[in-house]
Amino acid sequence: MSFGSLFLALALTGVSQGQNQAAPPVGFEAGAEFFGGPITLLGYKPIQEELKLTAEQKQQLDGLRHMSRPDSIPGVKIRNLQGVQQSARNAVTRILNSKQQKRLGEIILQGLIQSGGLAAVIDDPGLDLALEVTDAQKKRLRTIVEANRKPRAPGKTSSTGDFKPTKVEEERRKLADSRINAILTETQKAKLSELQGESFKHFAAIQEEHQKRHRDGDESKKK
Repeated sequence: MSFGSLFLALALTGVSQGQNQAAPPVGFEAGAEFFGGPITLLGYKPIQEELKLTAEQKQQLDGLRHMSRPDSIPGVKIRNLQGVQQSARNAVTRILNSKQQKRLGEIILQGLIQSGGLAAVIDDPGLDLALEVTDAQKKRLRTIVEANRKPRAPGKTSSTGDFKPTKVEEERRKLADSRINAILTETQKAKLSELQGESFKHFAAIQEEHQKRHRDGDESKKK
């Protein structure tokens, strides 16, 4: 997963709106595919309510979602779709205020850890900065992350935000979490917990809606 380089240490405590593009919050980098990425995630009502988005912000984000779609301009193939989508993601940081950005990063971080364990986020460059991970730690952590990156079962992709891993996946995740926790210091573990913020209770509702959208989209393609 990648989400563009959206992490500077300053982002951990929030930045002024004029600096938002330069220093978005921890959570974005690893969350590019989480429920379709932050642009898509911001289209779900529980997220909008949690962040207290204004009508103007919702309108601007709707425009970004449309712009970042591969079929946004009928009959025209976007050559650099990845670049367009990255630009749209960067624009999110100009639409959300610093408090909203920080909370969105917390939610993404929580969700990734719930769905993929610590290995899903621990090599995120922004998290490295936030936790002050040493080079020696990075080397050991990278080995665990690579070993944990096994192909998912058919139909299970990170973009669906699957929170029900198979028994094998769950055991692998637990082992990776245990090994990662053994490498992190108590200070780093406390900081990681702090970065996740207050528990977000609506992942199941978002997952259900997300999967419904995929089903509806598949049905539309068949017609």
